[in-house]
Amino acid sequence: MIQMAPALRYTLLRFALFIGCCGLFWLLGLRGLALIVVGGVASMGLSLWLLQRPRDELSARIDERVQHRTAVKRSRWAAQIDADADAEDAEVGRDDRGPRESRS
Repeated sequence: MIQMAPALRYTLLRFALFIGCCGLFWLLGLRGLALIVVGGVASMGLSLWLLQRPRDELSARIDERVQHRTAVKRSRWAAQIDADADAEDAEVGRDDRGPRESRS
């Protein structure tokens, strides 16, 4: 079986389900806008039941990506905070020479 991204797989399955529902309702005599609306509503309802596994795979993949990006951002923030703290410590170390004279 061909491996594809969960988002692409879910999207193609949703589209196929919509086309299938529209085809069924076309055979039953619906035409025009009514065909599109009824086919869309029917495919939406059926996808909740028929496409649960692909939807769960997609949401798990999205969650993994969000968790990874959050961890990367937190590590960058921690590195920036450490760098800021080091710079601040270095500045405080320079100020240990004594109080600054006021310039008037």
